[in-house]
Amino acid sequence: MHYIGSIAFHQIVNFLLLPVYSRVLSTTDFGYLGYLQTVIFFVSITNALSLNAFYVRNYYRYEYPGQLTATLFYFLIIINIFFVGFELVLLFYITKFMEIQIPFWPYIVLAFSGYFFTSFNLIPQRYLRMNSFSQQYMLTIVGTVILDNLFSMVLIWYFHWGAEGRLLGSALAGFVMAIYYSVLIFRNAGFHLKYEILKKGLMFSMPLLWGSYALAFLSITDRLILERFIGINQLGVYSMAVLVGTSSKVIINALLIVIESKVYQFEKNDRFNEKFLHLKRYFFFAVASLIGFYILFSKEIVMILLTPEYSNAVWMIPLIAAASFFNASMWLNNQLLMIKNKTAVISNIVSVSAGVNIVANLIFIPYFQILAATMISLLVYIGASFLNALWVKRHYLALYNYSYEIFIAGCFMFLFGIRSLIDSYNIFIILFSKLAFFGIFIGTLILFFKISPKNLQFFFTKKDQNY
Repeated sequence: MHYIGSIAFHQIVNFLLLPVYSRVLSTTDFGYLGYLQTVIFFVSITNALSLNAFYVRNYYRYEYPGQLTATLFYFLIIINIFFVGFELVLLFYITKFMEIQIPFWPYIVLAFSGYFFTSFNLIPQRYLRMNSFSQQYMLTIVGTVILDNLFSMVLIWYFHWGAEGRLLGSALAGFVMAIYYSVLIFRNAGFHLKYEILKKGLMFSMPLLWGSYALAFLSITDRLILERFIGINQLGVYSMAVLVGTSSKVIINALLIVIESKVYQFEKNDRFNEKFLHLKRYFFFAVASLIGFYILFSKEIVMILLTPEYSNAVWMIPLIAAASFFNASMWLNNQLLMIKNKTAVISNIVSVSAGVNIVANLIFIPYFQILAATMISLLVYIGASFLNALWVKRHYLALYNYSYEIFIAGCFMFLFGIRSLIDSYNIFIILFSKLAFFGIFIGTLILFFKISPKNLQFFFTKKDQNY
């Protein structure tokens, strides 16, 4: 419960402050922040070297997991010093050569400074989860969110620093938390740099690394290419749509945190297949319900949270949110492939998807711009999810059931159509109709997935349950 509560707190704060940020920051500021968020996302994936996956996958296998924890924590800090320094030098020349609209100083420098300090959380947060220190994990997340927004609001409101204030506030919060994480790991795991652990970790993660690069390109190509064809203001509106549409991932990731530890903890259990299918059904029910809400109520979300200049985000948000479901489906199946050490398969699927995404964006964005970016992302994630499921079929025939995804995709299409039909009526008819159809949608999911409320307890318990 603490895991989901901490992520829910993060989500609630973001939604409450979104109207504030949309009024004190211009669309140009959001254009800068959205573009930099894209670049940092790419950097965060590649600089982690996929060692976070190795850590979670092998934590329960080590007799002395403190050595694993400390070795990966300190190694990632050291390697990130070199990575971030090299990336800043590289971007200094790229921004000049390609005439990118975002100034290197102060925006890019502040963004990378914030990323460096934030990267300290990679191992400590997983250490807390793997040891079921749920209360401490919750306090850590809550503290980070409060510091981040407190520093940012002071700099934006009092000093009127705009996007620079948001970036500097995040960097200051990251610095404070980096000190906390360093103390946490040193006190609980000591100081270790074991060559054998690093060797095994890199051998495990290297096949995943190419997939990490591909995943980054898959996630950020749209904004990188859009920057060349639309104004920074339009990019700001699109970035806001992405921010709102992908905010569902905060809740999705909270559920995945619970599932991730259970999958590896019980992988050798005789009832593993039964347990996994149970987790999958309830996980898909929760995620589909959340995305269905985004699809039906995107207009109301924009009206309440944003200013009129972001009105075009209404039609973008449902498409972006729907892509999050298929991304989550792919992630869930990836856990099964990693149990079989098929990390190269994961990388190959993501690489193919990224290649298709880049080519399609290059072809269609010059003509259809934002419409092309949103549609291509959704279709590519659907295709990647299907390819991923086919590989799972080869190793876990009993767990292969793509009918879940097909059914939910059909429901999403129905909700898209309903929303388009009823949005032209007066507000009372619209709200009543949407609430009615949302209730029907939830009821349909409950019947299809055979949901029993009493069995939802596995999301909130630490021990194995006979679900």
